[in-house]
Amino acid sequence: MPEWLVMLLVAVGSVAIFALAYFYLLPSMRKGNSAAPVATKTDRAAAGKQHPYAKFLELTGVRLIEDEKQNVQAKLILVNHSTAELSGVTLTVTLKPVNSTPETPPVTEFSFKLPTLGPYESREITVPAKTKLRAYEMPDWQFIQSDVQINSPK
Repeated sequence: MPEWLVMLLVAVGSVAIFALAYFYLLPSMRKGNSAAPVATKTDRAAAGKQHPYAKFLELTGVRLIEDEKQNVQAKLILVNHSTAELSGVTLTVTLKPVNSTPETPPVTEFSFKLPTLGPYESREITVPAKTKLRAYEMPDWQFIQSDVQINSPK
C-alpha cells in the first residue's frame, strides 16, 4: 500500500473516532453530570407581583467581610439602569448559596433604605448583615446568589 494512502486512512479513521466520541459519548456524560436548575431572577419575579423599580435595579459585586469588631458586613454595588432617579426605596436582600433549594436557609439577610440613585448611576454600599456564620465560613462571592425584594410602596 502506498504511504499516502495509509496516512489518508489513518487521518479519516482518527476524525471518525473523534466525531463518534463527540456526538455520542459527551452528550451522555453531560446528562449524567447536570445539576439541578437554579431559579433565575425572572423565575422569582414571575412567582409574585413585581415592584415597578425591580427591573431597573441591579445588585452586583456582593462581598461579605468582617469589620474590626468582627461583625459581618455586606459590600455591594447597586446599579440604576433607568432614566429616572430612584429614591425612598427600602430593599430586603437575601443571600443563598448558588446550588441551594427553596428550603435552604439563607446565608444572610439584611434590609436597608436605598440612598438616592440617579439615572444610570451606580453606588457602592456597605450594610451590616445578620448571620450566624463568620465571614470566613460563608460561601465565596461566586457561589452566592442574591434575591432582592423592594418593600416600598409603588
